[in-house]
Amino acid sequence: MMLQTIGRREFFRTVLLTGSGLVLAVQTAACSKQADKGQPESEVFQPNIWLTVKADNSITITISKSEMGQGVYTSLAMLVAEELDADWHKVGIVQAETMESYGSLATAGSASIRDSWLPLREAGATARWLFLHAAAATWQVDVADCKTENGKVKHAASNRTLTYGELIDAAKHIPLPTTPPLKSPQDFSLIGQSVARLDNLDKVTGRARYGIDQRLPGLKYAAIRHAPVFGASVASVESAAVLTRPGILAVVNLVSAVAVVADSWWQAQQAVTALAISWQGGDATLSDAKIQQDYLSLLQQPGTVESETGEYLASKNHQRVTANYSASLQAHATMEPMNCTVRITEGVCEIWAPTQHPQYARDQVKAKLVSGIGKLIDKTRAVIGMTDDSVRLHTTLIGGGFGRRLEQDYVLQAVEIALQTGLPIQLIWSREEDIQHDFYRPYTSHQLQAELDQHGAITSWTHRIVGPSHGRSTGGAYVPYKLPHYRLEYHVKKYAVPIGSWRSVGSSHNAFVTESFIDELAHQAGVDALQYRRKLLQHAPRILAVLDQAAILAQWGKKLPSGHGMGMAVHSAFGSIVCQIAEVSIQAKKTRVERVFCVVDCGMVVNPAIVTAQLEGGIAFGLSAALHSHITIQQGRVQQSNFHDFTLLTLRDMP
Repeated sequence: MMLQTIGRREFFRTVLLTGSGLVLAVQTAACSKQADKGQPESEVFQPNIWLTVKADNSITITISKSEMGQGVYTSLAMLVAEELDADWHKVGIVQAETMESYGSLATAGSASIRDSWLPLREAGATARWLFLHAAAATWQVDVADCKTENGKVKHAASNRTLTYGELIDAAKHIPLPTTPPLKSPQDFSLIGQSVARLDNLDKVTGRARYGIDQRLPGLKYAAIRHAPVFGASVASVESAAVLTRPGILAVVNLVSAVAVVADSWWQAQQAVTALAISWQGGDATLSDAKIQQDYLSLLQQPGTVESETGEYLASKNHQRVTANYSASLQAHATMEPMNCTVRITEGVCEIWAPTQHPQYARDQVKAKLVSGIGKLIDKTRAVIGMTDDSVRLHTTLIGGGFGRRLEQDYVLQAVEIALQTGLPIQLIWSREEDIQHDFYRPYTSHQLQAELDQHGAITSWTHRIVGPSHGRSTGGAYVPYKLPHYRLEYHVKKYAVPIGSWRSVGSSHNAFVTESFIDELAHQAGVDALQYRRKLLQHAPRILAVLDQAAILAQWGKKLPSGHGMGMAVHSAFGSIVCQIAEVSIQAKKTRVERVFCVVDCGMVVNPAIVTAQLEGGIAFGLSAALHSHITIQQGRVQQSNFHDFTLLTLRDMP
């Protein structure tokens, strides 16, 4: 289903906005124009931009976030369906078009449920209110005597029932409520249930269409080869021999990369691999060993004070404990490599992209089309008229995001290739290009220093970080514990290595170093790690409850087999608190994580099965980074290229 775009003036005249900027309700007269093409308006009712009800009682819910395996197609639909009292078996979903009326379409920061919790519930509640009043008006009874249930309105006194589909015409004449009443949590019947995901069947039967599955008439395929050294560019390309190959249509210079367009992707990939390319520039002396050495050197120097709380009280009787930690570069290694499909026709640039940030991607493309690059300027202006509809971006299913697809480099590349060739093209990166030209989790170094009194209690805590940026490296350098004195220092040291958001962003560094250091302090104080944490968390009952529940679950303190041990960590980020306890064995010098006990407090749970799946996936992802995968740099280039040397957790290693 495609939603028709409402003009800017009409939009501001006809919508009510929530505090978060997401649309609550749209004038029904405007919505009636957005009915499915080929279906009579009398059979479709769209009370707001989030849902459509049809005469056959089917309900389509619009999802404004990107689905990349985390389950938002289902969990966000549940928010609407709960308040609507919809028949869940008749609910379907459609991906939102890239329109400002949906608010922010960015999928990041574990914010999909938090941002959508109120707006989507209000959207469902608005529709339920309209159907209730439509039924009451039809029966000429008091609306208080009517109730909704499973896609129907019932009048208990007369035992009459009308489905939502039967109430479409009547509901269109009911004025919109200003503030629709919402259910109390104790009345939820869908939220809190582990219902099956709406996209499961399509995914297991192969019907699901990811970005890489997009097909267009006359579509051609592009493969790409980037400058191997960070910061380098194309000096020259010998393309004559490649252009004589069967199926090869064009060789495109992209300044820091070269692409080949062909009838098939394999033809393009074989050709781009065979190209004789000379590169220039870049720092061929850069290595991860140099980064580590530079960072360790900076750790010995005071940094810029980012924050400081409490008062430092020096005492010669205090014991000082210092520890250094580092976190390696990590690639995203998504199952679906970077890809984008572009078709440029007169006045329109249409894009199909697996992106986590559709609006940013669209705006980046618009900016590129306006400015152009060299010889593209005149061609761009001739092809694209810069109207609001000149760039149309369709968000596809994503085969893994993890923050990588917040960057839009692959989208811009695809647009430029389509512009230079005049062909509808699909750009697909090879696995090697994907791993060697990622936006990596940054390398960081940390020095933690604490002073303990004669009882082992912490009197001061200093955390010094060296990294390429503040936001992506520190995660706010969150420490959950109550400390008399806390000081955070930072050194910014950048290199040519592209960095980006990776899973929990700064928390993946910070939780590791702070929890490791707490263990070292507990050991130094001669206190059990659980009890040491408990004493420091008396001010934080939610965190303490999660910690205690995990300890109960794991039977912390129980006798373990020889060669086995337990370790714990607790952390709060993005509105959730997680504690994990791992049982680890060391046999013949080989470390194995035998079991992981995990407890989370994420507030109201929409779908417990989806939360469980996310936690299990996070554990596997975290263990991959801790035990197996890492990115190393030699001579200015990434050494790893595929899953044989950027290894992930295997099934036999899963705890």
